[in-house]
This record gives sequence, C-alpha cells and structure tokens, in this order.
Amino acid sequence: MVLMDIQPDYQFTAEGEMSPSLEEGWPRKSSLFTVIIWIFTVFIISNQGYVIENIMGRSINALILEDSPSDAELILHELRSSGFDPLWVLVDTGDRFVAELRPELDVILADYTLPQYDVLMALDTVKARQLDVPLIVVTGAVDESRVVEALRRGASDYLVKDRLSRLGPAVNHALEYRALRREQREAQNRLDEVTAMR
Repeated sequence: MVLMDIQPDYQFTAEGEMSPSLEEGWPRKSSLFTVIIWIFTVFIISNQGYVIENIMGRSINALILEDSPSDAELILHELRSSGFDPLWVLVDTGDRFVAELRPELDVILADYTLPQYDVLMALDTVKARQLDVPLIVVTGAVDESRVVEALRRGASDYLVKDRLSRLGPAVNHALEYRALRREQREAQNRLDEVTAMR
C-alpha cells in the first residue's frame, strides 16, 4: 500500500494565526464564493415567477364543459403534462355552464355536443356576457362544417379527443392572444383619453 502525503490547504502559526499563504488565498476564494451566491440569489428573486411556474406548474382557471368524466380526466392529465396546474370545474349541462361563467376564467374547454346543449350555444353565452375567455373545442369526430362554424362564432381552436397532444400549445396560444387583445384595448383606451383631452 502506498501512503500519500496529503498536505492541508492551510496552516496556522504557533500563535494561532493563519499563515501568509492562507491569508492571501482565502479572501479570494471566499469573495468568489460570495459573488456566486449573490448572483444566484439575484437570479432567483428576479425570476421568481418563472422558477415557481416551472417547479409547481402554471396555474390556470379552467371550466370544462363535458358529459364524460373519463374524457375530462384525460383533458386534465394532458394539461398537467403540458406544465399547467389547473384549477377546474366540470359541468355537463347548459344551466351549470352559465352558472359557472365568470371573468376570472382563463380558458373554457368544451365538448361540441351535449344533451340539450352544444358549443355554439356556449359561444353565444360567452359573447352575450361580454367575457374575454378563450373557448377551445375538445371533442370527438365531427363534421368539418361544424368546426368552421364554431371557429367563425369565436372558438379559439379545435382539438380531437384522440389527439390531445396539441392541447398544451393550443391553451398557451389562446392565453397569449388574449393578453395581446387586452394590451391593444388598453392602448386604445389610453389613446381615446388623450384624444378627448385635446
């Protein structure tokens, strides 16, 4: 067995003080470590929302219009897989849908056809309430003309249930487009206020 002679990184004098070599090296190492910690802390503070979203998931308020609990569970699973943390309410009738409509909603995910209610009626209700909440149609196979009509009446997107991998990007796009609309409205309101003051 070969015994290695390992020298310590620092030494103390007989008086208990650090040797000159340590006094020269230690402050530099300590300062570098402090700077690294400081930079890391600033990054965490300045990106707190981003870090929390990526660890915990992006929280969204979702209203799901669906009469199949198993299909609703698949939708929620895909949302979570896409990085969302959904706060959700499931409704399966027109009356319950109307009762749960509120401005705080981030997205509505609706099956095309339910007994005595369909997505076109849901879109008309959202419009009548003047709510800026994107509605995404998530349904089974349906006639193409119905898809076109839903999009024409204000649906943000259309997804087939057996191809839910596009749900995350569709929700992201709908939320980004809504944010853009709100910025445009605010800019127009400011412009109108300035114009009125002249």
